[in-house]
Amino acid sequence: MLHRVKELALRHPLLIVAAKLALKPFPGVWVRVRDKVLTQRKSEADLERDFILIPFATFDLLYAKAPLEDRRGIGRVARELLSQLKLSSAELNADCLLAENRKQIPFYSSIHFCPDQLLPNSIVMIHDVTPLMVPECFPPPALSEWYERFAPIAHQAACIVSGSHSAAADIASKLGLEQDSIQVIYNGVVAFREDPEFSMALPAEKFVLFLGANEQYKNLDVLVRALRMHGQHDVHLVLVGDRHNAESYVAEPEVRAKIHCVGRLRDDEVSYLMRHSLALVFPSLYEGFGLPPMEAALLGVPSICSRRPAMTELLEEGVIFCDPHVPSEWRRAMDRVASDDQLVTAVRRLAVKIQRNFNWAAVADKLTKIADQLP
Repeated sequence: MLHRVKELALRHPLLIVAAKLALKPFPGVWVRVRDKVLTQRKSEADLERDFILIPFATFDLLYAKAPLEDRRGIGRVARELLSQLKLSSAELNADCLLAENRKQIPFYSSIHFCPDQLLPNSIVMIHDVTPLMVPECFPPPALSEWYERFAPIAHQAACIVSGSHSAAADIASKLGLEQDSIQVIYNGVVAFREDPEFSMALPAEKFVLFLGANEQYKNLDVLVRALRMHGQHDVHLVLVGDRHNAESYVAEPEVRAKIHCVGRLRDDEVSYLMRHSLALVFPSLYEGFGLPPMEAALLGVPSICSRRPAMTELLEEGVIFCDPHVPSEWRRAMDRVASDDQLVTAVRRLAVKIQRNFNWAAVADKLTKIADQLP
């Protein structure tokens, strides 16, 4: 009978959401159903293949390997967090790691790499629900995947972790989760690796820098429209990332000449360009955390950001906020960063706050405390 129920849940994942809602008045019953019916056990070989075991005082954290291979921000977060968790584990007294009846807590640093059926006591990180917040920017299959696959996975998790309070509220609302089932842990932020002897030709004397792939919700259009406007300074736009082509953004040769697509770069190349830029531009319609402006601040570079969560939650000084739909605000901001020396002082203060409040040691500490409290 249990096998049949499990087959039905796999074939119709939304049944998991329905079951959790139906059993909401009986949380103890839901936990037993989740662990006995909706989760699967893995062999030791499977665990070794899919997870990195990190021992702590009262439990073993099973760190999912798959997100580590991601080349986007998801992969960067996964790798930084893994490194810190290993350091935290190494600092423990070896004797405490020999205790019997140790819990095993699986941890997935991105829901995108979760299996359809989670192991018991799984912790899942959801960085954002961007497709559900700006559905006009995504194809129908991307939206369906969130409702039909990721939502049932989220309902199986013992705990959801997210990187900002605004993202947590959106995750709860869009996926039908209880707000108190989501723990907010701000991501750590580290500066790009730099080579002091490295140099490269700059694309223009004065330019702003955009980091990221050519995705509709990244809202590059507002920057192109801003470049079409007359300003006090001749500011160019440098695009770092995949699938950028100046000819696809604008037809006018005089505007196209101000857009420089340099493709994917190494960290030392990105940091060199960023240090020599007027500012980082971050016009996204939605972000769950907003890492690039913080990375820019650690290099002493201001940012021009959309006036949207989570940027307005996490960033204060050293940033110029603009309406993501008003090109004239972005044009004025570009002129301002070309002439406002006071921003440099504000960026320095922001960098100090980032180093104090957004570090991976604190992230690892909060995550292990959550894991330790699971039954």
